[in-house]
Amino acid sequence: MEIDYLRFATFHADAQHDGHFSLLKFTTNWKAVFGPQENPPLKWYIAGDGHKTASEAIRAALEVEGWDMDEQQRIYEEYVRKSNWLTNKEG
Repeated sequence: MEIDYLRFATFHADAQHDGHFSLLKFTTNWKAVFGPQENPPLKWYIAGDGHKTASEAIRAALEVEGWDMDEQQRIYEEYVRKSNWLTNKEG
């Protein structure tokens, strides 16, 4: 089950960086970074050389920010499982 990384990124940007979040698509890769940008953004280097998907780039940026994405995945799956159970039970 894939996490909606963009939703996590938007939440984190709003809560911790006054809404600042950049997601960039280059010819061969993606990069993501939070906060107002230096030139060049130092956090891009910390998060790696670029990622094959937008989700991978966002996940790397969230990990640089200190998020434990394995724990977030577990919480997300539990939430979806409970949501599906409630939807199916009521429907």
